[in-house]
Formats: sequence, structure tokens, C-alpha cells
Amino acid sequence: MKKPTFFISSTIFDFKDLRSSLKFYLEQQGCNVLASEYPDFRVDLDKHSYQACLDAIRQADYFVLLIGARVGGWYDKKQSISITQQEYRVAYELHKAGRLKILAFARSEIWELKESRSELVKYLDGIDLAPEQVKAIAQHPSKRFENANFIINFLNEVSRNTDTKAALEDNSLKFPTANWLYSFSSFKDIADAIQSQIFRDTPLEEAATKHLLSLEIRENLKVLLCKMGGAIYDPEISVQNLYKEHNISKACLNLSAIDVNPKRWSLLATFGIHLLGSEVSDRVLDYCLKSSLFIDFDAQKNKVASTRVFDALASLNHEIQKFRLANVTKTVSVVFEYSKKNGYSGNLPIPIEPKKLLALLHLYDRWVNIIKLSVALQIYLDTGEFTEPDLRPKSPIPDMIPELDREAISDNELSAYIENR
Repeated sequence: MKKPTFFISSTIFDFKDLRSSLKFYLEQQGCNVLASEYPDFRVDLDKHSYQACLDAIRQADYFVLLIGARVGGWYDKKQSISITQQEYRVAYELHKAGRLKILAFARSEIWELKESRSELVKYLDGIDLAPEQVKAIAQHPSKRFENANFIINFLNEVSRNTDTKAALEDNSLKFPTANWLYSFSSFKDIADAIQSQIFRDTPLEEAATKHLLSLEIRENLKVLLCKMGGAIYDPEISVQNLYKEHNISKACLNLSAIDVNPKRWSLLATFGIHLLGSEVSDRVLDYCLKSSLFIDFDAQKNKVASTRVFDALASLNHEIQKFRLANVTKTVSVVFEYSKKNGYSGNLPIPIEPKKLLALLHLYDRWVNIIKLSVALQIYLDTGEFTEPDLRPKSPIPDMIPELDREAISDNELSAYIENR
């Protein structure tokens, strides 16, 4: 997947720490960052450093501009164009061509000084001073402004004030775009703006992983669901009806055969044929279980904590492993053994060997659970809402489940065992 590329444009000296923080933040979001002071900034050694920076902008998807009190190096001193300003102009032309988006930021104190200077000019225009005197006072350098006139003009250029005024006066002209200038006083202000405009509260790697998980779940559902007569079915209702129509219990293990309703068996056999050669993927699921994506941090206990979604992913993984073990020829062949081809037709009950029927039902239960967990997780990925599905039991013999639960080691029992070792 192509990662978004950001170009950071600013004077270096006064923004060194901020540029470093911004580069780290964006890379943590899974982005490529072009910052000229770092060794990973690729350049053409046959070109001047200024031209190398201007060329690099064409590789970017986003142009982040930081404006402070300093001018920086001059690109064209006679025309009073700084290299940062020229970078912006190249970026703006790319923006107009639809190739790049611009995020511009100005230090809050610089923006406030600009407004103060504007108010000062208005005041000076109202008193008896020569134009040269007004200009000299308004553009007088200060401790904060290295070159007041240049910085103010640059801010006005980025805000596209002249273009906006022209569009207001002439309806045939379009209003400029990319003229939003954020004021910031801390790194958090910049990060919040980027987060809201680009990442929408979901880091790139997280969004990509969730997207891949969704694709895997949807592909698995296409494999596991059955389409008959234009409608989509799963085996759950047929399995539930079989249990309603037949008393499946431990006592069945002592029988030579379980007489199954022929219509019910026909439906179950149809589903069984669908399973032949069916394989489900769990590569992305396995990655999710190894990552921290669906894990929370419990600050009170100072340790990670599972979530309902993570538990569902773990259950899905467990069901898939059991499904693979059960979905073998020996299990599915029962649908062919008791078929019309072998004389099992009409309205008479079909006598099926208990162990073979129970093995098939165990497979179907895993099949149903994979579908139900997959649907619940897909809804979560689409909406952010998760509802735990009602799963089929771990055993196809209902009255064996309490016995299996008693024999299973609980988390509390395991913890007690470990503590006492």
C-alpha cells in the first residue's frame, strides 16, 4: 500500500524541535516524511540544495508549512523571496493542479503581531505623518519579527487575501482554495489539526489493518455461505431443527443408528457438499491477535487488558482451527454414504451411524460459529458497534456440555495453580 508522503516546509533553526516532533508523529501514523535536515531526505547531488527541496515537493501528497518570525535563506534576495516562500509557491501550483494538499500553520504570537501591526498602520494613517514615516514605523524590526514586512506579506499570501478580495469584487473569479492558516502555540495544536483533517482519529496502520481484516472476513463469508435459488443461506436453522426433531444425547452413542428425518438429512447433505474443498483464511486474523490493535491498557492495574472484540477474534481463530481439523473427507463423506445413490430415498427415516452424524454436527457447529463471529466482527468494522453473537455449543451432545465444563480448567484455577507452584 502506498503511504501518504508529507513535505515539511519551514525555516530550520527556529523550528528544529518542532520539525523533529512532527516527523516522528507522522511516521508513527505510517507516513513518509520529507524533511531536508535528515539523512533520509533523498537528493540529486548534481543539483543545488534549494532545487533539490523544490523537486522533492513533487513527491509529496501533503505540504505542511510552518511560519515563524524568521525569514531563513533567500531564494531570490532582489525580489525578497525566501526559500520557504518559494517552496510554498511550488506547492500551491501543485495544489491548483489537484496533486497536493496544503496545511499551513503560523505561530500564534506572530499572527497576533501581524494584527497589531495592521491596527498600528490604521492608527498612523489617521495622524499627520508622511507616508514614508508611517511605513518606517510599521515595518520597524522587533525582537520577535526579524523582517516584519516580509513575514506579514507571506502570511497574507498564504491566506490568499488579495485573491479573496478580487473574487469578492468580481463574480467571474473563483475564490481561492488552500487558504486556511492555522494558528498554533504548541505541537498539540498542529497534531490535532492534522489528525482531524487527514487521519480522522484512526492511524494509517490501524486503518489499513482493519481494512485488510474486513477483506479477509468478507472473502471467508463468501466461501462459507451457500447461495441457492438466488438466496443466501447458512446451515444454522437446519442444525437447530435437527436437534428439535431428534433427541441427541449421550445415550445415542450406545445406539447402532440414529433415525434422521429424510427431508432434514437432504438439507444437511446439501450443505455438506458445499463444504467440499472449502478453505478459510486467517493470515490477517493471526496478525491482529499478535498486535495491540484490539487491546486496551488498564491504567489502574498498569497492564494491558483484553477487549470484547479481541476475545471475539480469539474465538474466531479457535473455531477456524477446529473447523480445519473437522473438515476432512472422513467427516464429510457421510453425506455421500447415506445418499439416494446408495438407496436412501423416499419418506423413510435414514439410519445414520451416531459417531458419523455427531462428527458432522460438530463440523457444522464450527461452521455456524465462524459465520456468526465473522458477521459480528464485520458489523463492528463497519459501524464501531460490537454485539457478541450467540454461538453454537462446544459439543454436539448437549448433555455432555456440563461434564466438559467441569473437566475444563478455569482461569482462576490456573492462576491458583501457578501461584502455588
